[in-house]
Amino acid sequence: AGEFFTPTEVGFLMAHLMRPRPGEQCHDYACGSAGLLVKLQLVAREMDPTSRVPLKLHGQELQAESYAVAHMNAIIHDMEVEIERGDTMINPKFKTPVGRIAAHDVVVANPMWNQPFSPDLFANDPFDRFRPRGGVTSGKGDWAWLQHTLACLNERGRAAVVLDTGAVTRGSGSKHEDRERNIRKWFVDRDLIDGVILLPDNLFYNTSAAGVVVVLSKRKPAARKGRIVLLNASRRVRKGRPKNFIPEEDIRPLAEAFVKGEPVEGEVAVITREQAEEADYNLSPSRWVGQTEAIALRPIKDIVSEMQRLDDEVRQVDSLLAETTHQLLAHGLRGEAQKETEIGPMPKSWVIEPLDALCERTETIDLQRESERIIKYVDVSSISREFLTIEATSEYMLREAPSRARKRILKGDVIFATVRPTLLRAAYVPAELNNQVCSTAFCVLRRNPSRAADKFLYYLVQREQFVQQLAGIESGASYPAITDRAVKEQIVPVPSLPEQRKIVTILDTVSREIDLHRRKLNMLNDLFKTLLDMLMKGEIRIGDVALS
Repeated sequence: AGEFFTPTEVGFLMAHLMRPRPGEQCHDYACGSAGLLVKLQLVAREMDPTSRVPLKLHGQELQAESYAVAHMNAIIHDMEVEIERGDTMINPKFKTPVGRIAAHDVVVANPMWNQPFSPDLFANDPFDRFRPRGGVTSGKGDWAWLQHTLACLNERGRAAVVLDTGAVTRGSGSKHEDRERNIRKWFVDRDLIDGVILLPDNLFYNTSAAGVVVVLSKRKPAARKGRIVLLNASRRVRKGRPKNFIPEEDIRPLAEAFVKGEPVEGEVAVITREQAEEADYNLSPSRWVGQTEAIALRPIKDIVSEMQRLDDEVRQVDSLLAETTHQLLAHGLRGEAQKETEIGPMPKSWVIEPLDALCERTETIDLQRESERIIKYVDVSSISREFLTIEATSEYMLREAPSRARKRILKGDVIFATVRPTLLRAAYVPAELNNQVCSTAFCVLRRNPSRAADKFLYYLVQREQFVQQLAGIESGASYPAITDRAVKEQIVPVPSLPEQRKIVTILDTVSREIDLHRRKLNMLNDLFKTLLDMLMKGEIRIGDVALS
């Protein structure tokens, strides 16, 4: 209900964790003002901007005011949301013709935490949601909500549910039998828990407690089977009045770190079912993921000064790269005489040609022949606009992948997003993604080795003039886009192959220097946030820190 409002950033984090695909059935059984459902659709549009197939959104809400606001929220966002009013635990409204609970692809919810229920309600459930899913819980409803969530999922469904932190620890280590711990064990033993995310303190409007997001999956990718991803997001917080918040720029990196499912010091741990059993099914990320302590405390004044200095250096090196790119592509390496062309001056020995002249043909996936293949899928949201690299992928069996997962990519290809092209979402395909799949929202550029050096196309498409050329031909007000053909028809400067290789070597060197500075700056930002947080919590005192 509305009185248990989910902070905006938490809602978007949940939506990015679910990665909804066009046409999927999505449900929130405690939908309040329908904010979580709306965010699912917004993220689905972001991931697949040209799709005309909306999500199928269903919500149930008990409170009359929230029910009315949910309808208005759907209208304001121009979305179709089927909303029913009623008590989900007693009378779930979304049922099949034979009276069973309807199954969905995605469930998101933030039900009331620690809600008291009569055990009789669970013991005599007409929908049989509890006994076959770990047993009847105690008077607290947290795991009953997760049992209901599981009942709402189809055979490939996934869910993200916000609960009190105690839901993942209560009963662990106790000498006495505990029903919540037993239900947790049942979920872990059946490999239904994909992970748990610990949120920062004081985000929610009705409590200062931290909260967790429990992520369920009924069909984990092969690489995640038998594993549980535990993410401690408590450091990704900024102090606010009256409530703290997770910065917008941290939402996607958090979701990407969870989806990637690899350990990250101080933030992500990946445990096995055996480790969960050894811990008596304590799934709190804080137990498994220690927050990295600063090795040495430096004066805050020095930290701020160092951050400002590195920030200035990053800007200078960024400017150097832009100027170097322009000089190399406009004047070459030998300083030879220039000639005028339709795209500006360039060395006389160079030629101008359509980008397509430097490329080989690419192909789409053979769905019939490869339908059972497990693929790594790259969509537009996978690209880091800061580093122009592929930061995350999703794993699917090809026949179950999004409808836009159709383009084959090979090592050394360049992918360029054709939706909102001026945002410049481009990346070089690394060796580990050879023969994988990307969205049809990308133009795939595969170099002809006799015409283009490795990575030359990658730098060509980053050139500001190239992006501006595309800006003049994009169409569509809401989702400006261009075609693959339009990208490949763009006229570009073409040096000789030896000169291309030298150009790439120079730009690679400068790019590595930029990446180094950016990562140093990020590290210092983390150090500053940690020190600031420790001071504000009184974990270290002013006397412990050198202020000179």
